[in-house]
Amino acid sequence: MGSVPGPGGRFIKGGKSYGGPGRIPGTCMIKDHPLTAAERQKRHYGKIGSAAAYAAKRKWEKANPEKHRASKRRQMLKKYGLTPESYEAMWISQDKKCAICRSDNSGSPKGWQVDHCHATNLVRGIVCTHCNRMIAGALDNPKNLIEGIKYLQKFICIPAKAA
Repeated sequence: MGSVPGPGGRFIKGGKSYGGPGRIPGTCMIKDHPLTAAERQKRHYGKIGSAAAYAAKRKWEKANPEKHRASKRRQMLKKYGLTPESYEAMWISQDKKCAICRSDNSGSPKGWQVDHCHATNLVRGIVCTHCNRMIAGALDNPKNLIEGIKYLQKFICIPAKAA
């Protein structure tokens, strides 16, 4: 589906308006409402710039580590449609270990990862950072993992015995 002309000469693609003939780059796409990119940014961040807003956010995060951690956890649970109870039940069902390698170490200061299918967003389990990267590197394709196993098995390294 390509771009189709919409009302006011603007082009619509996937339900989003992308301006139209005579639109000035860096201005607002709403007709008769010209805002530059800098004006939009100023409106968004108030009177401070984005660098200052980011610095203020980081300062708050450092001053409030528990609140920040709780906020990140709520965002993660919401992203995957989990409740604190369902997450905890899944974690307990895995004996509080990685669902793949069974390690009790998350492998990262950021903690455990929620493994999910990228096509359906369904949660598969809670995994360590190493296993999460392995699955991501295999593009969520079991065939790639099987081929990787076959490849590694060709080159099993047997340590030499000490004399």
